[in-house]
Amino acid sequence: GTERWRYSPKEANTPGGSWSSPAAGDGRVYFNSVDGKVYALSGSTGDLLWNYDTGRGLRSAPAYSDGLVFIGAYEGVFHALSAKTGHREWGGGSGGAIGSAAAVSDGVVYFGSWDGTLQAVLIKGVVPQWKFDAGESITTSAAAAGGRLFFGTINGKMIALDKASGNRIWEFAVPGGIHSTPAVHD
Repeated sequence: GTERWRYSPKEANTPGGSWSSPAAGDGRVYFNSVDGKVYALSGSTGDLLWNYDTGRGLRSAPAYSDGLVFIGAYEGVFHALSAKTGHREWGGGSGGAIGSAAAVSDGVVYFGSWDGTLQAVLIKGVVPQWKFDAGESITTSAAAAGGRLFFGTINGKMIALDKASGNRIWEFAVPGGIHSTPAVHD
């Protein structure tokens, strides 16, 4: 393919670089920087549209769904931003660092934290659904498939939960930690 545009963080004053993958939606590309900001670029021109300063370190990738950009901060704060304006619509905290991207499925956002909890929040109305305690740091994003959520932990547990209730369905231990999002085939 042919390069259509390039965004240079140094030229645009986004110091520190990004430690995560971008997300896309609504004709925009969203990414974060270790400077604590979330950026939105035009998908067609690469022009900077907005940035939002979380005031915190960002290492998790943003996630996009239905006009919102979700991002977790390394200091344990979760943000839901308007994809159009970058305005913080809602957010909350967790007991530990959020180092992986949120997952969105069927109108619910799921995010894990190094405090060992995976939380489910209904996006419309911002209604907490459940909180699951894995007993150790959650180091991956959750993958949703077949009514279940799958995620890994720092000490090598792969865990499957019922998506609706947050109840554990099974757990499988592997040697070493799990640091990448599970891939699921329905």
